[in-house]
Amino acid sequence: MKVYLFHFIFMLNFSKGCVVSKVDLMTKITGYTGGSALLPCSCTQAPSKVNTFTWSYHSHQWFHMLEDEKYRGRLVLFNQSSSANLSLLISGLRTEDAGVYKCMSESTTTFIELTVQSCNLVRTEGTIDVSGQAGESVLLPCFCSELQATPEHTHWMYLLENVYKEIYPKEQIGRYKNRVELMNGFSPGNVSLLITDLTMDDQGIYYCAVSSQIVSFDLLVHGNNLGVLLSFACLMCKIEQNTEKPHVHTTKSPSLPPSPTLDPKSPPKTQNTPPYIIILLGVFLCGFLLVLQVFIVWRCKACRKWQKTSSVCEGPKIEAEDQDGVMYSAVVHGKSISAAAQTHPVELTEYASIRVK
Repeated sequence: MKVYLFHFIFMLNFSKGCVVSKVDLMTKITGYTGGSALLPCSCTQAPSKVNTFTWSYHSHQWFHMLEDEKYRGRLVLFNQSSSANLSLLISGLRTEDAGVYKCMSESTTTFIELTVQSCNLVRTEGTIDVSGQAGESVLLPCFCSELQATPEHTHWMYLLENVYKEIYPKEQIGRYKNRVELMNGFSPGNVSLLITDLTMDDQGIYYCAVSSQIVSFDLLVHGNNLGVLLSFACLMCKIEQNTEKPHVHTTKSPSLPPSPTLDPKSPPKTQNTPPYIIILLGVFLCGFLLVLQVFIVWRCKACRKWQKTSSVCEGPKIEAEDQDGVMYSAVVHGKSISAAAQTHPVELTEYASIRVK
């Protein structure tokens, strides 16, 4: 009798099928745009096989996810490896994926609320000033408050002739080709732009655009001395070419042979100074000024050293000469007289010695 009763209880439990854990409880899950989210659902007691179960999402009404074109290629189930594991993985998350989901088995249901966080740019008031050196690289910082969130659309623009043109991902300006790179390799929310091989033409206004959010930058490029010298030389060449005018002699001297006839089609010959001569002259002038400055500094140091040495050498001589000019004090010598003659005034003789140069 006991054996039959045990067998009846076992068949009763097996007929219940999968009992989903956390029945009628709302589980909250947070994901990030571009990432993945796992919606957990499992049986409390694992039967040999789950007959039926469904995943649905709510948008004004319940829709079956496995049949929806919106989720095609983005869903992964885990019931093949374990029949009790009915969890669902959603990849490539979008903002519209946020909402309430339902895992329903033969007799029980569990609910999951999914929140999808998108990229919110870290912005500052006004335009951010950035400076760089010509020939080097510069980083324009732009990133999301949540570095795990992948922006759905990212654009970098540059203001050229009062018109904004895209330089990333599309390169509408030719000089930025193969010179710009997005720094999102380690953090998808880092959309900073790296510009290499800076030139003076790269300075200006840039902005980073993520969806409807914008961060502006003002880039200033500092040139080096050689670049300034070359620019000055090119400017001098252009000025010289614009100011030079051909001279044609029309008068004839009776004592000289007639001048050859000029061909009107042939261009007048002008003597233009080669640009490299102007560059060499500029370099020579800079070098000369540098050498002159070094010579002046060296001369000043030598003069100070000579004055110090001469003052030390002349010191004892001046003291000797001063000793020759000293007037010796007078010496008073009195003649000895007898006691009897003391009533007469004593004759005193004063000797003085004076040395004159």
